[in-house]
Amino acid sequence: MIQNLFDYTGNPFVDAGISALTIWCGKKQPKELTEQDLNAALPEIATLFTQESWIKTFYTTFANGPIAQPANKGKEREKWIELISEFKKELKPLGEKGSCIACGRRDAIRIRKEKRGLLRSEVPMTSGSLNYYSFASSGADYCGACAIAIQVSPLVFYRSGDKMILVHSSSEKAMRSWAKRAIKNVREQIQLRSYTGCFSENYKNPKNALFQVAKSLIQDEEDWASEPVAIRIYHFTNYNQGPELDYYDLPAKIFRFLNEVQHSDERTSWENLVKRRYYYIYEKKEFWQNPDEKPEKPEEEYKNNANAIYEGLLNDKWIVKCFYSSRDKETYINWKLLQLYLMEVREMEKQRIEVIRRVADEISAVIRKDESPNPKRLGQLERASTYASFRNTLRLIIKERIKGNAENPLFSLEEYAENLFPDGALGWRETQDLILFRIYEVLHDWLKSKHIEIDESEEEKSNLASE
Repeated sequence: MIQNLFDYTGNPFVDAGISALTIWCGKKQPKELTEQDLNAALPEIATLFTQESWIKTFYTTFANGPIAQPANKGKEREKWIELISEFKKELKPLGEKGSCIACGRRDAIRIRKEKRGLLRSEVPMTSGSLNYYSFASSGADYCGACAIAIQVSPLVFYRSGDKMILVHSSSEKAMRSWAKRAIKNVREQIQLRSYTGCFSENYKNPKNALFQVAKSLIQDEEDWASEPVAIRIYHFTNYNQGPELDYYDLPAKIFRFLNEVQHSDERTSWENLVKRRYYYIYEKKEFWQNPDEKPEKPEEEYKNNANAIYEGLLNDKWIVKCFYSSRDKETYINWKLLQLYLMEVREMEKQRIEVIRRVADEISAVIRKDESPNPKRLGQLERASTYASFRNTLRLIIKERIKGNAENPLFSLEEYAENLFPDGALGWRETQDLILFRIYEVLHDWLKSKHIEIDESEEEKSNLASE
């Protein structure tokens, strides 16, 4: 019976290290790693970690550890190897049970000199005080293998300003894919002898970094369709005087949506839409940037600002208002991409989407017959601020269609109750947004030709910010 040293545990630091070792040693699965692999890899990793730029990384991740300890200057490699040797002394295969708080399948080790568990200098985001741990335990309880994994986890960290991002996922495939990307960067540093520390793409905003991570995974692998991928990033620093930790979750349905977009004809439209919704600051005034009004800025100047699309997706907010402009009477994406968002992210039934589209098309036909400079019904639909006013506008449109001898009703009672306003007054704005979106898509050229004078209300100016 083959006895494995490693398997994923659910502990983010341990799993990151396991992924790093798997890719570093050229293995496909953690269970393929052997003690011989560790003996070959760890001295190489020690040499890397004791380069100046990587030593700075360890100030962020392992406060007062053997590499970050000022007293060890010039002896960092020796001291790190000494610590790893302590862990290796009790390196054992996975069993059925144990006291390790990560794998739960081996017993926790004790640092022999002090007869203690692991402290903050060995495990990020714990404590250097023995009084910190449960039941007056002398440090955190990790086995030797998990402790080694934690020590090598910086190989796959993502630098975010003066903090670090640890990428964790329920998908083992995603963990390995991210490790491949990070390790590739590390190998390039070694080959070029140009050491820059942890992998970085200069994202200081962790939420934007999360979407960049997801995009990287999607681009690096061809097939994610059958893989439910939820991603959590831990944004942290382990500095002595100010340890901080935040985390951000990208649900599987958002990853699935992004994956479908990236592999569709709508990819460019989506990327342009995202670009429109970065939050800018000009002359100390804050507003939503419109690329048609301001000179285009290099990505480096805005990618760390908040983004309305990303914020909405992460907070499960309705973001369709970001997809169109009432001021310009235009849409930034097409109905196909909107429908993908509605079905994958909002989990809206296709039948409801089709009913709203058909009703909007019928309303568009009514609006097109209006010869006035500013179509009256469109203005009423746009200005409706209550369920009652929006419903009344629909009633007036129905009467116009009856006068025009329309063959079919605008909608049936069932469609009204089940598709247009299934939540009654609570969710009516969703229907308003979708109808306006479709009208602008269908009538944009016609509306543009009428040279409509636009009266921007304060509500229209701030609608994105209020979302």
